[in-house]
Amino acid sequence: MIDLKKIQSDFESILVHSQDYPFYLNAENTIKQWFEAKDDIISKFCGELIVRSKTPVRIDLTEEQRNKRFEEFIHTLDENGILTEEFELFLRDNKGGFFDNRVLLPYPSFNIPLGSKLSKSFKRFLNNAETIRWVQDTASRYIQENKIEGYLYLSVHPIDFLTLSENNENWWSCQTLDGDFRAGNLSYMVDKTTIVAYLSNGKQEEMRCLPRGMKWYSKKWRMLIHTDRENNIYYNRQYPYESRDLLEKVHNMVTQFIPVEMSMPLDYGFKVIQTQWGGGQLSYNQINAGGRIHDTRDTIDVEDYLGYSDLIQSSTYAPIISVNTEKYQDYASMCDDGKSAEEAFFNRVFKIKIGEKPICPCCGTEHINRESSFLCEYCIAEKEADEDFYLTCDSCYHRIYDEDEIYWMDGRPYCKSCHSLMQQEDRYIEEEE
Repeated sequence: MIDLKKIQSDFESILVHSQDYPFYLNAENTIKQWFEAKDDIISKFCGELIVRSKTPVRIDLTEEQRNKRFEEFIHTLDENGILTEEFELFLRDNKGGFFDNRVLLPYPSFNIPLGSKLSKSFKRFLNNAETIRWVQDTASRYIQENKIEGYLYLSVHPIDFLTLSENNENWWSCQTLDGDFRAGNLSYMVDKTTIVAYLSNGKQEEMRCLPRGMKWYSKKWRMLIHTDRENNIYYNRQYPYESRDLLEKVHNMVTQFIPVEMSMPLDYGFKVIQTQWGGGQLSYNQINAGGRIHDTRDTIDVEDYLGYSDLIQSSTYAPIISVNTEKYQDYASMCDDGKSAEEAFFNRVFKIKIGEKPICPCCGTEHINRESSFLCEYCIAEKEADEDFYLTCDSCYHRIYDEDEIYWMDGRPYCKSCHSLMQQEDRYIEEEE
């Protein structure tokens, strides 16, 4: 039996805590809107809000993925003003041992022996304890991604929508609870098509976005799935990294709850065209034998979605789709029957609506319209909530929670991480001078 009152209470508590609201909420109608929208999916899940793989899954990164992640690590250090020429040379010389955290090429002049732990050698190139710890923690996060292991989950639980990008795994996106597109979490939550797929260690944990004493699943990896359960399944962008193996495992898991045979996931790509007015980007159906171009904005209805849609707006992500096998075969055979017939059939197979406007969890009557607020315009005005109530770092713009250390400089607040990096940069400037 689904306890809607408990879900409502937890939902309200998370919003009040994460947004630092100085007032109470009444999300009864928002939770009703969610429950009615996800009713069909919950039925497919046999009355459950979350389903989990029977056994853990393990994914090893490919050589290409490891190379990409190593370069991202190097770029992260450089971007934060930490990468010196000697330090970069050492890291690149030991690139082959990075994911095993082992030194393959010793540096006797720096007292770094063969086979020693790579991360421990960072102190030979850095002179600040906080910076060393930060670099070691960053390296550890990348190293742990080499072997990804955990249970695979499919969920329509409201807390999983709220925590789409909240975790203890050191990654984030614009849909964190302090992000510019946070309302998109609720927009997905109350539509009829969206499911959250994620990888977790199977244990609920405390997270900063949750009230004290509350625990939930920290997402090592996640991907949104959008499906009408009859014609198509859209696989959204993966965070914080892409894995074809995980995509296929999610596909195999979600298709167990779809009564028709679906194709394996196919790239639905983007096509860049050049005209006399400049460049333009149009999506196109790669499996369309007729070669006609279909604009994703016409195929995927996001009119009521509040947030940033990778499926529509991203210039780096190409939508991936699985379609009803029987209808796909019919569609392919119709591509020579004329443009109007092809387009009509294409729309029946590929069209989907993603996102709805959520009912405001404060007043329970109006709908949310802003991408960066969980409140409707009426409640924003009444509660004087045009600006966030919580304190944000003046550098990274992320929320500083009550239990976090705050560093004030020139009357501006900074989080511990940004303050440490600023101090490191100041030391570099002093040394150069």
